[in-house]
Amino acid sequence: MSSTQKQKIAFILAATDHGTMILNRLDVQYRDGGLYGVGGEILAFGAFDGGTGARIGQLIQARRKRCGDGVVVIDCGANIGVLTVEWAKMMQGWGSVIAIEAQERIFYALAGNVALNNCFNARVLNVAAGAEEGVIEVALPDYTMPANFGGLELR
Repeated sequence: MSSTQKQKIAFILAATDHGTMILNRLDVQYRDGGLYGVGGEILAFGAFDGGTGARIGQLIQARRKRCGDGVVVIDCGANIGVLTVEWAKMMQGWGSVIAIEAQERIFYALAGNVALNNCFNARVLNVAAGAEEGVIEVALPDYTMPANFGGLELR
Protein backbone atom coordinates (compact mmCIF):
# COMPACT_ATOMS: atom_id res chain seq x y z
CA MET A 1 0.00 0.00 0.00
CA SER A 2 1.28 3.45 -0.90
CA SER A 3 1.95 6.04 1.79
CA THR A 4 0.78 8.90 -0.42
CA GLN A 5 -2.26 10.98 0.45
CA LYS A 6 -5.56 9.65 -0.86
CA GLN A 7 -6.91 11.51 -3.86
CA LYS A 8 -10.48 12.81 -3.91
CA ILE A 9 -12.61 11.65 -6.82
CA ALA A 10 -14.29 14.53 -8.62
CA PHE A 11 -14.74 13.51 -12.26
CA ILE A 12 -16.84 10.44 -12.92
CA LEU A 13 -18.43 8.63 -15.85
CA ALA A 14 -22.24 8.67 -15.80
CA ALA A 15 -25.01 7.16 -17.91
CA THR A 16 -27.25 10.14 -18.75
CA ASP A 17 -30.14 11.02 -21.04
CA HIS A 18 -27.48 12.71 -23.24
CA GLY A 19 -25.38 9.54 -23.51
CA THR A 20 -22.37 8.50 -21.46
CA MET A 21 -20.80 11.65 -20.02
CA ILE A 22 -17.73 12.60 -18.02
CA LEU A 23 -18.84 15.05 -15.34
CA ASN A 24 -17.75 16.46 -12.02
CA ARG A 25 -19.93 15.01 -9.27
CA LEU A 26 -19.18 18.13 -7.19
CA ASP A 27 -20.42 20.56 -9.85
CA VAL A 28 -23.34 21.62 -7.69
CA GLN A 29 -24.35 24.65 -5.70
CA TYR A 30 -27.55 25.12 -3.72
CA ARG A 31 -28.84 28.69 -3.74
CA ASP A 32 -32.24 30.29 -3.21
CA GLY A 33 -33.89 26.88 -2.91
CA GLY A 34 -32.48 25.72 -6.26
CA LEU A 35 -29.74 23.46 -7.51
CA TYR A 36 -27.11 24.96 -9.85
CA GLY A 37 -24.42 23.14 -11.80
CA VAL A 38 -24.52 20.93 -14.86
CA GLY A 39 -23.01 17.90 -13.10
CA GLY A 40 -25.35 18.20 -10.14
CA GLU A 41 -28.42 18.51 -12.35
CA ILE A 42 -27.41 15.49 -14.42
CA LEU A 43 -26.84 13.39 -11.31
CA ALA A 44 -30.13 14.54 -9.77
CA PHE A 45 -32.35 14.38 -12.86
CA GLY A 46 -30.46 12.38 -15.52
CA ALA A 47 -30.20 15.38 -17.85
CA PHE A 48 -29.37 19.07 -18.10
CA ASP A 49 -30.87 21.66 -20.38
CA GLY A 50 -32.92 24.39 -18.79
CA GLY A 51 -34.86 24.70 -22.06
CA THR A 52 -32.08 26.56 -23.87
CA GLY A 53 -30.81 23.60 -25.87
CA ALA A 54 -34.20 22.75 -27.35
CA ARG A 55 -34.93 26.37 -28.29
CA ILE A 56 -31.54 26.78 -29.95
CA GLY A 57 -32.06 23.39 -31.63
CA GLN A 58 -35.19 24.84 -33.25
CA LEU A 59 -33.17 27.84 -34.47
CA ILE A 60 -30.52 25.50 -35.90
CA GLN A 61 -33.22 23.52 -37.75
CA ALA A 62 -34.71 26.78 -39.09
CA ARG A 63 -31.26 27.89 -40.27
CA ARG A 64 -30.80 24.60 -42.13
CA LYS A 65 -34.23 24.93 -43.75
CA ARG A 66 -33.39 28.47 -44.90
CA CYS A 67 -29.72 28.01 -45.89
CA GLY A 68 -29.29 24.26 -46.45
CA ASP A 69 -26.63 21.90 -45.18
CA GLY A 70 -23.33 23.13 -43.78
CA VAL A 71 -24.69 24.91 -40.71
CA VAL A 72 -21.98 25.61 -38.11
CA VAL A 73 -22.92 26.24 -34.47
CA ILE A 74 -20.50 27.71 -31.94
CA ASP A 75 -21.01 26.57 -28.34
CA CYS A 76 -19.09 29.27 -26.48
CA GLY A 77 -18.44 28.32 -22.87
CA ALA A 78 -19.35 24.73 -23.66
CA ASN A 79 -18.61 23.38 -20.17
CA ILE A 80 -18.67 19.54 -20.33
CA GLY A 81 -20.47 19.60 -23.67
CA VAL A 82 -24.08 18.66 -22.98
CA LEU A 83 -25.34 21.04 -25.67
CA THR A 84 -22.36 20.32 -27.94
CA VAL A 85 -23.18 16.60 -27.88
CA GLU A 86 -26.94 17.14 -28.33
CA TRP A 87 -26.49 19.55 -31.25
CA ALA A 88 -23.79 17.41 -32.91
CA LYS A 89 -26.09 14.37 -32.76
CA MET A 90 -28.96 16.40 -34.20
CA MET A 91 -26.76 17.83 -37.00
CA GLN A 92 -25.10 14.53 -37.95
CA GLY A 93 -24.63 14.47 -41.72
CA TRP A 94 -25.52 18.12 -42.35
CA GLY A 95 -23.81 20.44 -39.86
CA SER A 96 -21.09 20.83 -37.27
CA VAL A 97 -20.40 22.26 -33.83
CA ILE A 98 -17.36 24.17 -32.61
CA ALA A 99 -17.19 24.01 -28.81
CA ILE A 100 -15.08 26.51 -26.87
CA GLU A 101 -14.13 25.99 -23.22
CA ALA A 102 -11.51 28.02 -21.34
CA GLN A 103 -11.14 25.89 -18.18
CA GLU A 104 -8.50 23.24 -18.87
CA ARG A 105 -9.96 20.43 -16.71
CA ILE A 106 -13.51 21.09 -17.91
CA PHE A 107 -12.16 21.12 -21.48
CA TYR A 108 -10.77 17.61 -20.93
CA ALA A 109 -14.24 16.40 -19.91
CA LEU A 110 -15.76 18.19 -22.94
CA ALA A 111 -13.30 16.54 -25.34
CA GLY A 112 -13.92 13.16 -23.72
CA ASN A 113 -17.68 13.56 -24.02
CA VAL A 114 -17.42 14.43 -27.70
CA ALA A 115 -15.28 11.31 -28.25
CA LEU A 116 -17.43 8.99 -26.09
CA ASN A 117 -20.56 10.01 -27.98
CA ASN A 118 -18.91 9.66 -31.41
CA CYS A 119 -19.60 13.27 -32.37
CA PHE A 120 -17.32 13.33 -35.40
CA ASN A 121 -18.91 16.59 -36.56
CA ALA A 122 -17.83 18.45 -33.40
CA ARG A 123 -14.52 20.18 -32.74
CA VAL A 124 -13.39 21.35 -29.29
CA LEU A 125 -11.03 24.21 -28.49
CA ASN A 126 -9.38 25.06 -25.16
CA VAL A 127 -9.62 28.84 -25.60
CA ALA A 128 -11.73 31.77 -24.45
CA ALA A 129 -13.80 34.04 -26.69
CA GLY A 130 -14.32 37.75 -26.26
CA ALA A 131 -14.67 41.09 -27.98
CA GLU A 132 -10.94 41.80 -27.95
CA GLU A 133 -7.89 39.76 -28.85
CA GLY A 134 -5.52 39.16 -25.98
CA VAL A 135 -4.35 36.86 -23.25
CA ILE A 136 -6.23 36.25 -20.01
CA GLU A 137 -5.53 34.21 -16.95
CA VAL A 138 -8.23 31.65 -16.22
CA ALA A 139 -8.87 31.03 -12.53
CA LEU A 140 -8.15 27.49 -11.38
CA PRO A 141 -10.97 26.34 -9.11
CA ASP A 142 -10.58 23.45 -6.69
CA TYR A 143 -12.50 20.80 -8.62
CA THR A 144 -12.59 18.60 -5.50
CA MET A 145 -14.83 21.07 -3.63
CA PRO A 146 -18.53 21.69 -4.43
CA ALA A 147 -19.07 24.67 -6.76
CA ASN A 148 -20.86 25.67 -9.96
CA PHE A 149 -17.87 25.30 -12.30
CA GLY A 150 -19.83 26.40 -15.36
CA GLY A 151 -20.59 29.65 -13.55
CA LEU A 152 -16.94 30.77 -13.65
CA GLU A 153 -16.89 34.23 -15.18
CA LEU A 154 -13.97 35.36 -17.33
CA ARG A 155 -12.99 39.04 -17.30
